[in-house]
Amino acid sequence: MEFDLELHPPYRAIQTFGSMGEIAVGPLLDYIKDMDKDLFSREDAARALGVIGTNKVVEELGNWLDVAPNEDKAMPLYALGCTGNSNSRAIIEAWMQKNQNHPKFSVAQEALTERVTSSEAKIPDVIKLRTQKEAGDLLESLPGYRMNP
Repeated sequence: MEFDLELHPPYRAIQTFGSMGEIAVGPLLDYIKDMDKDLFSREDAARALGVIGTNKVVEELGNWLDVAPNEDKAMPLYALGCTGNSNSRAIIEAWMQKNQNHPKFSVAQEALTERVTSSEAKIPDVIKLRTQKEAGDLLESLPGYRMNP
């Protein structure tokens, strides 16, 4: 698996891996944990895990956060922020309470707002749409967009 494409971030690759669901979780986790991989590709794997965003993904990332080396704590924090899963917020906040002086504390703060402020925030939401009504609701929420009756 290699995300290193000319497009950064490579949205189609992220969406494709994310749409694979649970079957992609193991390989994505193996990839993101490999500190020998380049940072941008690992971030893309985090985004793909964010597209999946299940409780299993959040649990796995939380477990990794507990054991990740200090110099790599930013990656599980970033990945948790990408999920948009409400359980990830509790994990990040609990980590912040225990690690207020950690050098990666600012990454945790950013992770709490990742889905809110990121320009890619709508991508995982679009992928997870299950019904035509959900698609219409999302489109209606976009500034300046009106659906024809």
